[in-house]
Amino acid sequence: MHALRWPHPATERAKDPLGLAVFVLLGLLLGWSSPAALCLRGRYAKVPASSWAIRATLVLVFAALMLFVPALRWTTMWILVLGTFAALFALATRDRVGTSSFAFAVGATLTVMLLAGTASVTEIVGAQGPGVLRWFAFQSPASFLAFGAFLCALGAISTGARLSASLYAAPAAVLGAVLFLGGWPLSDSVVGIAVLFAKAAALLVAAGSVAMRPRIAAGACASGLGLALIGSFVELGALFPMWSGLAVGAVCALGARAVVPPLRQTSVAVPV
Repeated sequence: MHALRWPHPATERAKDPLGLAVFVLLGLLLGWSSPAALCLRGRYAKVPASSWAIRATLVLVFAALMLFVPALRWTTMWILVLGTFAALFALATRDRVGTSSFAFAVGATLTVMLLAGTASVTEIVGAQGPGVLRWFAFQSPASFLAFGAFLCALGAISTGARLSASLYAAPAAVLGAVLFLGGWPLSDSVVGIAVLFAKAAALLVAAGSVAMRPRIAAGACASGLGLALIGSFVELGALFPMWSGLAVGAVCALGARAVVPPLRQTSVAVPV
């Protein structure tokens, strides 16, 4: 069973550089003209500098805790942490967005756990490797869909200025950096903390530009989880060759549209 799960060393295929470049270009074209551009906010939500400072500090703290506390190297523990902070956010704001965000985070985490075949954070990081194309954000269509849902859920809360929003957004960003952006290169080191902090901070900034309808996010999360289940029995790599190049190109195109104000599509966030 494990030999059929993707990614797996036995199912790895050498990538043709020219073919990869073609798929990256195709991804750029698809991402530029994709309806997904409608999920980009017309303008970034205004969050006070003090809130960003609190979040940066909390991200640094949670990144250090993940690297130095063995109990926090399991995704199940992070689900418990996020569940606690989501409950605090819901109590403080009386808004259901905390509940839906937590549900999407759980679904995305389960998707990655199925693809990696483990609940260990260390093994999930090892399954991705240092190369960007090996990150779960781009490695598989299942994890790509889960990443989109996770980013939307994180953005729905991180645009708030409350302390309860920061308490949830910081650990969620650290978990997202581990699940989808390759985690850290060197465990138990200052370099590892710095890299994990930078990836989590970048994820927080990126989440602020996304405003996806809850139904679309739920569909993406469920589709990713379903594909991950299928990947337990068949080799998804044979069904979606060169997927990583296509995904990287699409994300780069959407990122360009998010960074350049005139290229953003006006999108109104819909309450959950």
